[in-house]
Amino acid sequence: MVSFVEAGDHSLFVGEVMEAEVTEIPKGRADDATLWLKELGEKVFYGGGTAGPQDI
Repeated sequence: MVSFVEAGDHSLFVGEVMEAEVTEIPKGRADDATLWLKELGEKVFYGGGTAGPQDI
């Protein structure tokens, strides 16, 4: 962990990848290989909303 920020009831943890053993290159855009919270389904509550840093 490099650092963390606490704001209200949320915390942000910042990490640094030191070594990664990637066995294959993702097809297409690399950022499309990430899991989006909306893909977890409608029964998973993750807060959502449109609050930004100005609302903290």
